[in-house]
Amino acid sequence: MRLQNLTDVQLIDEAKRAVALEVSATTNVVRLFCEVYTRELYLQLGYGSMFLFATQELGYDRASAQRRVNAMELALAIPSVLETIERRELCLQSVADLQTFFNIQRGKRNSFSADQKLELVEKCTGLSTRQVQIELASLDPALDFKFAKKVISRERVQITYSSANAIEEKLEKIKALLSHVNPFMTREELLDYIAEMALEKLDPVRKAARAETRVVRKQMILVPAQELALENLKSDQQAFEPIGHVRTSANFQGQNEASSSARVARSKERPLQLAEEVVSEAGEIQLVAVFENSCTERRRYIKAADADAVWKRNRGGGCEYVDAVSGRRCGSAHQLQRDHVQAYSRGGNNEAANLQILCAKHNRFRWRKASVVRCAVYDYVG
Repeated sequence: MRLQNLTDVQLIDEAKRAVALEVSATTNVVRLFCEVYTRELYLQLGYGSMFLFATQELGYDRASAQRRVNAMELALAIPSVLETIERRELCLQSVADLQTFFNIQRGKRNSFSADQKLELVEKCTGLSTRQVQIELASLDPALDFKFAKKVISRERVQITYSSANAIEEKLEKIKALLSHVNPFMTREELLDYIAEMALEKLDPVRKAARAETRVVRKQMILVPAQELALENLKSDQQAFEPIGHVRTSANFQGQNEASSSARVARSKERPLQLAEEVVSEAGEIQLVAVFENSCTERRRYIKAADADAVWKRNRGGGCEYVDAVSGRRCGSAHQLQRDHVQAYSRGGNNEAANLQILCAKHNRFRWRKASVVRCAVYDYVG
C-alpha cells in the first residue's frame, strides 16, 4: 500500500487502525510478561529480574522495558488494568507511574492492599499522564517524575533529580566537616567520599579483606606472646615453693605425680582447645567453644573464615547462578545471600567449597525447584 495514493480520510483511518493495533500489541506484551514472570522463566534463563530479561533478551531500551515491567507488576495485582490499557482509558506511561508510586510507598513501609490499588487506579482512569502524576504527587509530595540519567560520554553521566531540603542540609554539613581535608570540595567529590564510606561499611568483599588482614596481624602478635607466656609459666613454676615446706626428692616426686594426675583429670573433664568464630544464619559473628574429646556435631553455623572466603572468591561478581543451557551467569548485585551448593538438609557441609552467592530471587528459585512439596507449600502460602 502506497501512502501517497491514500486520500486524507483514508490516511487518518489507517493511522487510527495502526494505533489500535499498537495498543493491542502492547497490552499483549504485558500479558506475556505476566506469564513469563509467573513461570519464572527469566530466572531459569539466568536473569536476575524481568527488567534485565526485557533489555538483554528481548532488546528493549531501558525506558520502554521499565514501563512494561511496571505495567506487568500492576497487572499481576489488578488484572483488570489490562482491559483499561486496551480501552485506552489509561496509557502505558500512567500505569507505569502508578506502579512506581506503589513501589515507593512499599519501600516506605506504607503498602497498599489490592482494593486500595484498584481504588486509586479507578480514580486515575480517564486522566492524562500529567494529571495522573499530579494526583500521585498530591498523595506523596516527595515523588520525583523528572528524575533522569543521561549518558554524556564513556565515563560521565548527567543525573537530574529533586531532593528534600533536609537532605541538602545534611550534605552541606558533611561538606563543612570535611573542609579541613578539602576546602574546595565539589559535589561529585563529596558524593564519592560518602559512597566510599558506605562501601567500606556494607560491602562484604571489603569486609572479607579486612578480616583476612586482622587474622594475619593476630597471628603475628599471638605467636610471640604465647612463647613468652610459656617461658614465664616455666620460670614461675620453678621459683614457686611453699613457706615452711621441706622438699625431698621422694615427697616432691609424689606431689608432682599427684598434681599431674589432677591436671589430666581436669583436662579430660573440660578438654577445651580453642574458640572458633562462626557466622549465624542472621549474619552475626559468634564465638563457639571447641572441645578436643567432644563428638563432632553438624551445626548450621558458618565459620567467619569460610563466610569471608566465599565473598573473597566472589570478588564482587554478584549472583553466581548459571543457566545450564546458555551458560549465562546472573551477576545481579541485588539482595545477595549465601547459599549451600549441596543443601544442608541433604548432607551438605558449611565449608567455603560448598557455599555460593546467589541473589534473593535465584536463591528462592533453587529452593522451590528442589522439592515438589516445597513448591506446593510456597504456592499455597503465596
